[in-house]
Amino acid sequence: MNGSEPLLTYQQSRDLDEKTMKLGWSSTQLMGQAALSSLYLLKRHRTFSRIIILCGPGNNGGDGLALAWHILSSAGQNGWGAGSSLTVVQTGAAKSQAAKFYEGLPGLLENLKVQQYHHMNADEFLLSLEQEKTFAADLRHGSDRWLIVDALLGSGQNRPLEGSFARLTSWMAEKRSQGAYLLALDVPTGLLEDRSYPETAHYYPDEVHSYGPHRLACMFDSELLKSNIHACPIGFAPDLNSPFRLVKRNQHRLIQFNRSLDSHKYSNGSAWLLGGSSGMEGAMILSARCFFASGGGILQALSPSEKSLFLDEPSIMQKESLGLDSRVGAITLGPGCSREDCQSFLAQLSEQRSESEKGPFLILDAGAAVESMHPSKREELHGRRTVLTPHPGEWSALGGSVIHDVESLQSAMDFTRDHIDSYVLYKGSTSILIDPFENRAYLFPWANASLAVAGTGDCLTGILMSALSRSSDMVSSVMASMELLHSSSEIRVHPRSSQIPALIQKALKRVNARAQDSTGEGNPELTVDGQSTGGPP
Repeated sequence: MNGSEPLLTYQQSRDLDEKTMKLGWSSTQLMGQAALSSLYLLKRHRTFSRIIILCGPGNNGGDGLALAWHILSSAGQNGWGAGSSLTVVQTGAAKSQAAKFYEGLPGLLENLKVQQYHHMNADEFLLSLEQEKTFAADLRHGSDRWLIVDALLGSGQNRPLEGSFARLTSWMAEKRSQGAYLLALDVPTGLLEDRSYPETAHYYPDEVHSYGPHRLACMFDSELLKSNIHACPIGFAPDLNSPFRLVKRNQHRLIQFNRSLDSHKYSNGSAWLLGGSSGMEGAMILSARCFFASGGGILQALSPSEKSLFLDEPSIMQKESLGLDSRVGAITLGPGCSREDCQSFLAQLSEQRSESEKGPFLILDAGAAVESMHPSKREELHGRRTVLTPHPGEWSALGGSVIHDVESLQSAMDFTRDHIDSYVLYKGSTSILIDPFENRAYLFPWANASLAVAGTGDCLTGILMSALSRSSDMVSSVMASMELLHSSSEIRVHPRSSQIPALIQKALKRVNARAQDSTGEGNPELTVDGQSTGGPP
């Protein structure tokens, strides 16, 4: 679906388990396949000298017990794990039949090829830590390589950590600071859906293995997104229809910005740009340059500034008044625009723009998005062909709450449907496109430090204007625009926003070069193979 895949809430994850078992899979089978998929991923690492698996009493702990069994089986065949020391720690006896099954399996192995195998409860383990025995070793002063597996609490957790769970995860954080490698099964213990992770986190993992689709809760914290997050397919029913969608990187989307060989300026996109109040013309110029760099054909502009825009960008057709015709594909209002000028432009747009299937798309950026929330303007200008592009501060000014977890995202979707009635592209560390008409949220968890500079929002606006001016689909245009912005900003380390128009052209040139290399021809209409890069693996 539009190059996206499902993201699951904790409840959806549990529902999917039940649905899959109704199709004939047993919980024991699924638990074993989940653990086996984790073992396959762990084989990418050279063997660790010590492996410690911390298991809770539920099915997440069962995944850890099953992983221990697979490691022992692998080691018994002189495979991965042979020569390692393996310790399984349980906070309590296994509850489910599946977890009990894997809890008892190690006793069936007569010839363990691990150097040592220990099975202890959490109290014994914590006492060992207090007495500064083996598990208190400082990894910074030795050649030991430790793997610590968090299988304490998965998609069933619903409250902050306390007791032995808090102590164990704090110990994990300490060991990570000393060099241990931390793996979380399903989701990290302490990750809740109704609070931001920094509020409840005791540690950050190096790697996360979610079974089946990705978990929505993992997508909001920029530090957590630095982890290697894997979705392991293990036989789940594939037809889950979730309103939450993960958008992965795919440069195939950049083909949308190519020009056909027989194109002309209007077929390449005709747009209007309204903004550039006195002293803020730079934002408008930056949007215009990104419009042209990404392939836009003709741009007319209206600015209250006394400064002639021709002096900075002669490609802009600066006008004295707004005049829309049937060839206009997109209108952007907001870059570098004062509150008073936004109100004036919104009034003019209300008189001329019609909300229809063939009318131009409307991008309301920055202050224009906030000012458009007046009841009369919202009724006339919002709708299926309008997108608001607020950052978190502007989103709060619109009346929404900052999005930092699953619960706040669900609230944002309700607010967008009930009070905005337009698409919203929320620009944060994880950007989110909210579609209130299909009740969907598309998440872009693409951490990119290069975008943390003034003006990148204006660049995105210009790219989006170019995409929408020659498209009929909002969602695919937003995805393509996000792809192009990230692709261009990654070419150079910490680029200034003024450099992004040139970097856009370099990024598009690279895509065409790959197409030419793969086909032997230079036809810009030819597609290239999509390759997933960046974001959660």
